[in-house]
Amino acid sequence: MWNNVTITELFIHFRHLVFGVCFKYLKDEEKAKDAVMSIFEKLLSNPPEEEIRNIKNWLYTISKNHCLLILRHEGTEKRYKANKARELEAEIMEFPSGEYPDNASFQTISEQRLHQAVDRLKKEQRICIISFYFEDYSYQEIVDHTGYSYDKVKSYIQNGKRNLKIMLEDVNDR
Repeated sequence: MWNNVTITELFIHFRHLVFGVCFKYLKDEEKAKDAVMSIFEKLLSNPPEEEIRNIKNWLYTISKNHCLLILRHEGTEKRYKANKARELEAEIMEFPSGEYPDNASFQTISEQRLHQAVDRLKKEQRICIISFYFEDYSYQEIVDHTGYSYDKVKSYIQNGKRNLKIMLEDVNDR
């Protein structure tokens, strides 16, 4: 029943409707365009096996579900980055004895202060810290992305963590 010609015809006749659904959910024109292409690419590689009685309703449903998956993934990614920021904060604020302050005082170091401290780092350290802790790049990916040597990346991250610890301790001593 389904072939490339059918999918092409669907694309020609219904891409504007699929775009409308995607734009409604994603609220971003470029993301909506990308979603439309992804939806039709999936239809090419995995055509539906069941008979479709109302093509518009079917396209609306698969478009909506695709967009909801994108939004769910973005929400998961935001939570993941927030957790990585808290992990970095915990790693930086470890006390020499290995003990941690009580939970209430530890929570006074806000994520906002951490980001402000990261912004004050030297450019190379800031790029490496953000790439490693917030964007979850590996050392090698940072090397490939920045052109810094592997040893420089390692050094920038280590020195950046040390400088962040000093900056955040200074804030807490006030």
